[in-house]
Amino acid sequence: MVKPSVKDCKMSGKILIVDSVSTNRIVLRVKMLAARYEVDAVASCAEAASRIAMSQPDLVLINLTDAQGEGHAFCRGLRADVATANIAIISVGVLDTATARFSALDAGADDVLPRPISDTLLLARVRSLMRRRNMSRELQMRDGTNRNFGFEEASALLITPARITLLSDAPTAAAALSADLRAGLGQSIRVITSDDALIDASDVGMTDLFMIDATVGGFRARQLFRLVADLRARQSTRLATQMVLLPSQQTEAAAMLLDLGADDVILGSVGTQELVLRAKALVRHKMDQDRLRDSLRDGLHAAITDPLTGLYNRRYAETHLRHIAKQARAVGREYALMMIDIDHFKRINDGFGHAAGDMVLRGLAD
Repeated sequence: MVKPSVKDCKMSGKILIVDSVSTNRIVLRVKMLAARYEVDAVASCAEAASRIAMSQPDLVLINLTDAQGEGHAFCRGLRADVATANIAIISVGVLDTATARFSALDAGADDVLPRPISDTLLLARVRSLMRRRNMSRELQMRDGTNRNFGFEEASALLITPARITLLSDAPTAAAALSADLRAGLGQSIRVITSDDALIDASDVGMTDLFMIDATVGGFRARQLFRLVADLRARQSTRLATQMVLLPSQQTEAAAMLLDLGADDVILGSVGTQELVLRAKALVRHKMDQDRLRDSLRDGLHAAITDPLTGLYNRRYAETHLRHIAKQARAVGREYALMMIDIDHFKRINDGFGHAAGDMVLRGLAD
């Protein structure tokens, strides 16, 4: 039996590696190819920009070791351009220091993985960001269809405070962490226990970001896995973003949490400044997704209603009437269809103008 080559296999995403060190590029390329991704590798940001202009990748793995190098400016450029703003970015190779991590995140990286890089964690993070990228792309494609059909109406962007919930089973540590977050984000932070989070209450569901502090409180791995999976599966909380704080060295657990649906996992101690930066990025992503979903919902409503009266249109009626007919046949019952005509409506338009005619139509619809 002949095994298919990498080229013969269907690739699950496009990755661009940017690293001036050839051995680093080779090692990362081999790992990503083994995971069945389509991979390209370049030595400079100039080459990367040229490749992106020709064919946009889903994710960029970039070495941001030098805080003063061109890599940070390159990442900022990707984030600033609407055409490339949603490309996922993972910074690899930086020093494991608060300053280096913050610098990379501030430049636009979605995550920072210092060397030596855990293969398990790297691949889990790539899968997580690929899922997010694919979901965003699907929503954007549908949103573009709405605009092409004229269903999108211009509206002012409503800026609302983020709803952040801290899940912690250690009251003292939770009070200190929530105070730091409140000062850094400039808004209130709700604190609840992990058990309370699994109650399907309306107030629990009104959350943009769940921050789960598993560094204290005696969280067991299985308990944490269930918590993340349940929050992702429940109707009231499935669209909220999730950030998990873990003790250092728990890379296997971190990888599992990412695969279960966590949006960000932080290993070991982290400064408030970095935590606030990561939280803002997740909230911004959540609000972008909410805006696209609202646009899709409004577009669907516009597709089946008359814009003047708000009544369902022919597209909706034909489908609905077929359903009524099917139900009637199933139970052996008859059904009726009532038609309404407006006598002498032309006289309204001719005598008082079409604006007056529109008012009559809206009044009848009401």
